[in-house]
Amino acid sequence: MKDSGIKALSGKAKWIWLKEGNGLNQFAEFVKTFTAPKGKKATLFLSGLTQNVVYVNGKFVHNGQYADFPFYKVYDMVDITDYLVDGQNVLSVLCYNQGDNSYPYLYKTPAFTFSIEVDGQAVAYSDTDTLVRLSKTYRSGKAFTLAPPVGYTLHCDLTGEDGFVNGKGADYENSVLVDVDYPLFPRPTKYPEIIDDDKSLITAQGVFKDGGGDTIGKKAQYAFLSSRTLVEMTGVVREECDTLPNEFNFDGKGAGDGVYVVIDMYKERAGYLTFDLETTEDAEVIIAMGEHLADMRVRAFVGGRNFAMGFTLKKGRNVFTEYVRRIAGRYLMLYVYTNKVTVRKLTVLDYMYPLTETPAVLPDPLKQRIYDVGLRTLKLCIHEHYEDCPGREQSLYGQDSRNQMLFGYGCFEGTEMQRESLRLFAIGGKIKKDGLVGASTVPGEALSNLPGFDKPEKYGIGGIPNFALCWVLAVCEYYEHTKDAEFIKEVFPQMKRVMDAYEDKIRDIGIECFPHADYFNFYEWSKGMEPDTNANTDVMKILRTKASTIDCIPTAHFAFIAGKISAILADMKWGDSEKYAKLHDLVSPLVENFYDETDGYYFSYIDKEGKRYGKHECTQAHVLYCEAGDKAHHARVARQMIQSRDNGLGRITISTYQYKFEGVIKALGDQGLQWVYSELENVFGKMCFEGYTSFPEMEGGEKVFEDAASLCHGWAGIGCYIYNKYLLKKPW
Repeated sequence: MKDSGIKALSGKAKWIWLKEGNGLNQFAEFVKTFTAPKGKKATLFLSGLTQNVVYVNGKFVHNGQYADFPFYKVYDMVDITDYLVDGQNVLSVLCYNQGDNSYPYLYKTPAFTFSIEVDGQAVAYSDTDTLVRLSKTYRSGKAFTLAPPVGYTLHCDLTGEDGFVNGKGADYENSVLVDVDYPLFPRPTKYPEIIDDDKSLITAQGVFKDGGGDTIGKKAQYAFLSSRTLVEMTGVVREECDTLPNEFNFDGKGAGDGVYVVIDMYKERAGYLTFDLETTEDAEVIIAMGEHLADMRVRAFVGGRNFAMGFTLKKGRNVFTEYVRRIAGRYLMLYVYTNKVTVRKLTVLDYMYPLTETPAVLPDPLKQRIYDVGLRTLKLCIHEHYEDCPGREQSLYGQDSRNQMLFGYGCFEGTEMQRESLRLFAIGGKIKKDGLVGASTVPGEALSNLPGFDKPEKYGIGGIPNFALCWVLAVCEYYEHTKDAEFIKEVFPQMKRVMDAYEDKIRDIGIECFPHADYFNFYEWSKGMEPDTNANTDVMKILRTKASTIDCIPTAHFAFIAGKISAILADMKWGDSEKYAKLHDLVSPLVENFYDETDGYYFSYIDKEGKRYGKHECTQAHVLYCEAGDKAHHARVARQMIQSRDNGLGRITISTYQYKFEGVIKALGDQGLQWVYSELENVFGKMCFEGYTSFPEMEGGEKVFEDAASLCHGWAGIGCYIYNKYLLKKPW
């Protein structure tokens, strides 16, 4: 549903900003006073940039900004009835402008707009009388990168607080008008909810000396730590109390540059940092966040990533919640550059999308635990849209989200998150010149920070082609679950563009991959698959030196998806079903060009000279799941593949487990299903015994990707899908 430009907000609201205009990592504070009666229905409409934080009369009301595009700008509609008082009221909004592109965010000309309506009448709106300033607490300008896909970490100077949330403070100026006319659309999904589960555990403490480092993450990672007992530092005996939000008065007694405390929040969380800290003097603080303690501390710096935030505490008590930068992890580590600090609260407020779970009672405790941890993993990876992981990338990937959508159908009621995430890809695809949907994530640009990746013109080429196919498959699966024919008609032009782009790659022996110099022909992180590496930083350099190949995976994948499209169009009695049936029949047999009669496996690639090479579980999994080629070979492939992990193939990773698991079931029936149950327990049951509260993106956990892997990733919820579909037999 579209609202016509700025008219969506009372017809009077203007697009406004600071007179400084665009700024990298810029925090603008807007203040508007208005008169309104108490008790009447009051609604705030607003739309901003990367993130908005709203206060009414000094009370926190709302935060968030739906992922959008300059040509698809989303506004929020917030009920503020209970926050108003009779007479004069104050609206305060912190609006964050990242100022450049990242995976989840696409740059827009900085602008902010709002309107407040009481009983349908506008009582306040954005205009040049709205006051604005650069934030006095949030540090604007060049900052350390939190992680390249996400954007920047932040520093808050609480000594600069002067009452902004109450409309007080100094150095405000009038806003300036911005010459944009973003078309406005209402938020299509529900608002995530903030949950204050503030209990956390003090798991280590001591004093530290500064070890240097030119970034905030390095300073935390390199600090020299010296352990102390809790009773030595606070006078509190651990067996009597070691949990927050009780009060602990830490004293380093001058033994170092400051005090450190390690906090265990009991489980993986995704949300906003909150604390209650008191010092006897102004003090610098670093708070690092992480998912493990493999380094005997929270791993605050790895590969250019700074998993830490900086704060300047004012003398006395500092009670603060940081609502701009969403973070994730199980552990927090506090570094306070002073010898005395009182800690009353330090945790992360869960920020969770409101989902209604469908019942799932499994027949034994281990399966139930696998299901429950998988379910929390899926929930942690949903906010404005699906995310691959809630901390390190926060990105809506074509392949990752397809897994999450599929796994969620049996776990949760409703399908609005599937529909709207799929729609974001279709919207982004309209500006892609190569026919593919998105670079590999939307709404942001994904691969621009890999070395050697060049774009001759904006939105022209680039990204992961197979992820566009995954998006088409996810649309098909959405229809199979909902029969939403109108949505198919809406996004079908983008589906067709993807299929046309791949149809153009059909050769006599299979589908040719997209040019390596411009695309990342990625399927998963199996060692030995092209580009012959699992190190992210080397991918594009290696690919640029390789000739294009004929690939087995897209050959099988495209044929399978063409068959699905044909069946859907026939079911809808709409469109050219026969065209896609013919494409399936043309391409599926080409998979046999990759088959090796000698060992009964499929090669992954055929080079320009016709040489076949590379054998990987991921390839076999796609052939089996897509039922491509000669099905007479499939049972042999499946039996050999599951007989041992040492099966001579490149080992599959969790990202494509669904293809392997259901491919084996299709090939071997109940025998395959029993193997899948056993494999789930071997992989994820082991993780449960190791104490995981969410499942990681790779079996190797934190050590993968040069110590940079996430321990919470949506595609690791595969157990929920298998148990729901095959064991609990929920309707599909």
